[in-house]
Amino acid sequence: MLFPLRHLRAAGVVLVALLVGATAALAQPVREELTIYVNEVTTWSPGYAMGDIVLGSPLTAGYEPVGGRKQLMLRGKKPGRTTLNIWDQKKVLRHEITLIVTTREAQAVEADLRNLLAPYPGVSISKLGGEMLLVGTVNSQEELTAVNNLARVAKVQSTVTVKAAARPVVPAVTPMAPTTAPGAGTTTTPGAPTTTPGATSAPVATAPVAEAAPNAVAYELELFEASVQFKTGEYGRGVEPSGRSLYKGTVTAPIGGENEIFIGGPAVDPKNKNDKSLKDTGIRLTVRPRQGSRGLTTAVEVETNVPLEYNLYDPEVWRRSRYSFSTSEGVPFAVSGNDLLAAPAIAGGMSAMGKATRGASAAGSVPGASNVGLQYVPVFGSLFGSTNYKSKKTQILVVFRPTLTTAAPR
Repeated sequence: MLFPLRHLRAAGVVLVALLVGATAALAQPVREELTIYVNEVTTWSPGYAMGDIVLGSPLTAGYEPVGGRKQLMLRGKKPGRTTLNIWDQKKVLRHEITLIVTTREAQAVEADLRNLLAPYPGVSISKLGGEMLLVGTVNSQEELTAVNNLARVAKVQSTVTVKAAARPVVPAVTPMAPTTAPGAGTTTTPGAPTTTPGATSAPVATAPVAEAAPNAVAYELELFEASVQFKTGEYGRGVEPSGRSLYKGTVTAPIGGENEIFIGGPAVDPKNKNDKSLKDTGIRLTVRPRQGSRGLTTAVEVETNVPLEYNLYDPEVWRRSRYSFSTSEGVPFAVSGNDLLAAPAIAGGMSAMGKATRGASAAGSVPGASNVGLQYVPVFGSLFGSTNYKSKKTQILVVFRPTLTTAAPR
């Protein structure tokens, strides 16, 4: 049966259209990552006229089609990651894009951090929830301290650890060598090296002894009367606190354990030296070094009954406060001022405890160490005579200088 030529041509066009449509339907969408910046507009061209557009998180980024829907203007709203799926006007999914929203500052920090990590090939930068994370291993505790310092300055998390030390090789047991006694047969002497007349015995190789990993932190403490510019958690910038040194001491705690040191003593009144009921007065500091996902940290607990300028002060009651610090070899940190005194919070010009009693007398703007009784406390007595301290130009401050060690206390 014969068909007119025009019918064959029409059938061919329909067949080609069906094949093209089937090919487009079977084609896999292009998957790619695209970085955009907060409060900046980035123009992106897919290479075709877009149809439907689906954005995963409108809170993270925004978009606007332009140029006859052949271009897309993208704007970052906040750092993070989201998805962007794009169909063409034939309703075929063409692109599956992962949008990475960051800031110019964060990008510069990441580039600088990669350069600084070049000496540590086992360490790389990964991402966790859109935030940078250092992962990998280093060869020594010194390298770990250096990497943790970089992470602290860059304000990123780190899970970097020291490579596990290789097990020491146990030397092979020397075989028993035959010896011959005059007039006797051959015997063996345990442990004797085998020798051949005229031959020289080869030295026995010994395996290197693996260096023990640090299991404790030794803290050098120094109590200052220092300028009020030093705040808890802000020490360690290479500036030594100015002022008088009141006390120096050392405390060592095992990693995962704790230890404490007490600064002060019985508050003995010179007019009543034989009073046996006097209690220790001062500041007790408990340090608890911990190894976690963010590296080594130190939890510091402050307990004190140093006299305060507020109406409900009781020398029998120990006030407590707790702080946590990132800990690296040789990088100091400090607890200062009211944090060190565990002073009650101020509300409406009086202590929080005083306000709760209603009708209590107003406290000073900041509850500092009291004039009453402090002159009788060891270490703190000289602070009472300081004009600068009484006028609140100076404060007490304890600086911790950590050193990793293997000398954990029993």
